[in-house]
Amino acid sequence: MSTAVSSVASESPRVTEFSESQVQAWIDLTQERIDPLRADIESVGGRSAAVTGELVPDPQAAPFGAFMIAWPEADGSGFAIQHLGSAEFFLRILELCYAPVISRKPGLAGALYDGSRLELAISNDVLQVQALGPSGHYSMIRHHALMHFAANNWLAQPSRGLWTQIYEGMAQHLMSDRAQPPGAAELDECELAAFADFRRLAPRTADPDSRRELLLDAGEFKNILQYQAYAAVAIAVLQRVHDGLPADQRSGWFTNFMCTSYLEPDCLLEEWQRVL
Repeated sequence: MSTAVSSVASESPRVTEFSESQVQAWIDLTQERIDPLRADIESVGGRSAAVTGELVPDPQAAPFGAFMIAWPEADGSGFAIQHLGSAEFFLRILELCYAPVISRKPGLAGALYDGSRLELAISNDVLQVQALGPSGHYSMIRHHALMHFAANNWLAQPSRGLWTQIYEGMAQHLMSDRAQPPGAAELDECELAAFADFRRLAPRTADPDSRRELLLDAGEFKNILQYQAYAAVAIAVLQRVHDGLPADQRSGWFTNFMCTSYLEPDCLLEEWQRVL
């Protein structure tokens, strides 16, 4: 299936490299989009902060090698969104993860390599460092889905629509052979296993040859593929809830969710069970 995906994706120029000037432009644009939310963010203990971009050219200096292309770090009174130079390996992981959906709708493959996933990686972190999260465990599947949901809906069309279809397709694929969605324990176990594999396998993403070799053995990172699949489904859950509301209630719903449910340890669990 991955061969078919690659052939479709290769028809258009592949955007896999971060441009530092483009990263800063995405940060500035995201800050503007957050402006209408700042009063609500600060009312529950969030903050307004200066955010800059910072290139980390060597994957060996990244927390999880080439598996994660952007991550926030405190930088004085503000934050730096640190990012790799290349997202090629990360996008190939997503290509493998989303293959069940893209193999049925090859046109969706364009979203992987049109640059929009790089933009999403930056903009979701700009929101995350300013929105107050839970005081305890932060689930990268359940809590972080809200950051990705917002960043996805800030994308321009047609990228926004393509990603929305990918996430919805992953939700449908998940539920195609099971009666009930995975529960909280299964999601947490998946996340723990994936991050253990991020750390274990990070040294094998240090150079292009090692990355190519690793991609040939998907069994080595099956926990990571499952984690990415659940993360996609979580975004689809939020999109379903959002789309099920009257249009004039959607903005208020997002703000309320960010200021209430996002702060709770059981974030998204009720919606996860209800709409899947």
